[in-house]
Amino acid sequence: MLHSADPAAVSALTGAFIEPERGILHATGFILAPGGKVAQACYSTGPIGRITAIDTLRILRFVQRSR
Repeated sequence: MLHSADPAAVSALTGAFIEPERGILHATGFILAPGGKVAQACYSTGPIGRITAIDTLRILRFVQRSR
C-alpha cells in the first residue's frame, strides 16, 4: 500500500496502470520468482481480478516445480 507516492514514478518503475482522469494508481500485484523475474502480474482497475492468497500459493508451487 502506498500513500503520497508519485503515480508517474511508481508507474515508470513497476508498470502500474495510472487512471489519467483521477491521477491515481490502480491495484497492481506482482509475484517475483528467484532472481527477481516476474512470475505473475495482475493489473486491476476494480475490486475484481486481484491476486488472492490461494492464487499466490499456486503460483509459488508452480514456480518451485519449474526450477
